[in-house]
Amino acid sequence: MFRAHAAVLGVDLKLREAADGSGYVVFLEHAVEHCPMLDDATSSCRIYEHRPERCRDFPDKPRPGCAISGAE
Repeated sequence: MFRAHAAVLGVDLKLREAADGSGYVVFLEHAVEHCPMLDDATSSCRIYEHRPERCRDFPDKPRPGCAISGAE
């Protein structure tokens, strides 16, 4: 579903396939270095109601360079 939403929005999404057949986004592979589903003008999620479980669970632990995760 994530790929379908990206296509509708015209987002060039780079997905990697996991061993279980699901997919995930490696954000550093995107030139803008943030989730490709964020609207550049508003910083809001363009697929919020349909966001993947991983997004719903974020942040799961402090991550270096990510202020909202609690990391310094």
